[in-house]
Amino acid sequence: MDILGKPATIAMASTSNTALPFKRKRSRCLIHCVGNATGDLLPFKDVTKSKVISCAKEWAELNGNEGELAGEIIGKDGEVLPDVKFQEHGYHRHCYNRFTDVSKIARARAKKQNTGN
Repeated sequence: MDILGKPATIAMASTSNTALPFKRKRSRCLIHCVGNATGDLLPFKDVTKSKVISCAKEWAELNGNEGELAGEIIGKDGEVLPDVKFQEHGYHRHCYNRFTDVSKIARARAKKQNTGN
């Protein structure tokens, strides 16, 4: 019991792999492709960073919002642009899911082939 007579609660350390909220004053969602995505930004880890880079290389060849975002991450040579600082930014879970969705990439690729763009 605490001093007010209420049952005491004990904070347990989390053993899950969920990321803690990423709160820095200048942080932004590096792959913000879902307009209404809000909330805490998650920090990039090696796996999420690699997946975003891989998908950005594919999106960079395609049209649309994701293609434009990819152009801000990947240069024309296919390498990550030097001014992209993954450690200074984060991502919304919803934006990450959309940006790395291989079925959306495949549909965008098929659409580009069908329209000849």
